[in-house]
Amino acid sequence: MRRLGQLQFLKITSSLLLLSLFVFLPAGARCQGFPEEIVSYLEAGQLKEARASLEDFRSSEPDDPRGLYYAGCLEPNGELSADLLKKSLTGGGDFPERGEALFKLGQYYLSKSMYVTAASQARQSLEVDSIQHPVALWIQGTANSASEKSALARENFLEIIESGREPPWEAWANLGLGDVYYQQGDYVRAQSSYREVLQHHRRSPAYSLALAQFAQCQWELDDPESGERFTKEYLQEFSGGVFDRTLRDLVSAGVIGLASEEERLSPRERARLTSTVYSVQVGAFASKANAYRMAQRLKARGYKVELRTETINRRRFYKVWVGKFLSQNRARDVKQELEAEEGDSFIIVIR
Repeated sequence: MRRLGQLQFLKITSSLLLLSLFVFLPAGARCQGFPEEIVSYLEAGQLKEARASLEDFRSSEPDDPRGLYYAGCLEPNGELSADLLKKSLTGGGDFPERGEALFKLGQYYLSKSMYVTAASQARQSLEVDSIQHPVALWIQGTANSASEKSALARENFLEIIESGREPPWEAWANLGLGDVYYQQGDYVRAQSSYREVLQHHRRSPAYSLALAQFAQCQWELDDPESGERFTKEYLQEFSGGVFDRTLRDLVSAGVIGLASEEERLSPRERARLTSTVYSVQVGAFASKANAYRMAQRLKARGYKVELRTETINRRRFYKVWVGKFLSQNRARDVKQELEAEEGDSFIIVIR
C-alpha cells in the first residue's frame, strides 16, 4: 500500500514542468554592455525578438554570464539549457540572475532524480537571493524526501508552511509533509497534513493528490468506511487523474473494498499488483557505454545488475538498477553498502 506514496512523489516531481521558466529579478547588470531589451522582450513574451537580440549580443560576448543565463532560459533542450546555466555560474563574478540560475539548475537536477545535487543547488539559490524562498525550499524538501532524509525534508516543508507568505506553495508543502509522514508509516500525522490541503486549498493542483493520499491513510488506519468514501470521491471527481489507474487496480485486486466478487482478479494477478519490488538506482546516463561500464563493474563485484532505458523529452537515458528486493529495508541496506563503496548517493526505486 505504501507504493502510492512513492508514486505521489513522482507526480510532484513531474509538476516541475508546470513551473514558470521566467521569474526575473530586478535589473542591475554587472556588464553595462548587456542589452536590457532582452529582459523586456522576455517579460513581454516576445521570444523571437529576445532570441534575435541575444544572438546578436553573444556573437561578440560569448562568455558574458548574463548572456549565458538567458541563453539557458531560451534553450528548449533540458541538457543544453543546464549546461549554459552552469557556464553562467562558473565564469567568475556576480550577476543579478545568479540566484535564479542556481534555482533553475535545482529544477533540472530534481527532474533527473539527481536529488543530492538538486537540494544543493536550491540551497545555494536561497543563499544568493531569498526571493526564491518557497520554491527553492520545496525543491530541497522533495529532494531530501526522495533521498530518505526525512528530518531535513520535514524542516523544509514546515518552513514554507510557517512563513505564511506563499499560500499556493503551502498546499504543496503540506502535501510533501504528508508524504514524509506517510513513508514513515505515521498515517495519523500524514492524514492531518493532507487534510490541510483538502480544507484550505480546494483549487490547488495539489488537491487531487492529497485526496488520493488521504483515502490511502484511511485504509492504512483500518477505517474502511472512510477509505471507501474518499476513494470513491477521488475516482468520481478525478477520473483519469494520476492515481486513477493505481486506485482502480487496487480496487480490482480487492486490496480496497469497492469491487464485487465478479470484478476481483485471480490470486496470481492480485499478487502481481499488490507485491512491491525495490531496486537501487546507481546511475542514469545519456551514454549507453558509460552505463554499461558501471554495470559491468558492479557485476564483477557480485551484484545483480539490470540496465533500463527511458526516454525523456525525446532523449534516451540508460539507468543502472541493482537487485530486486521484496523488503524496503533490504534495499536500504544494499543502497548504503553501495554508497560506501562508490562514495556517492543513490536512490531506491519501486519496480
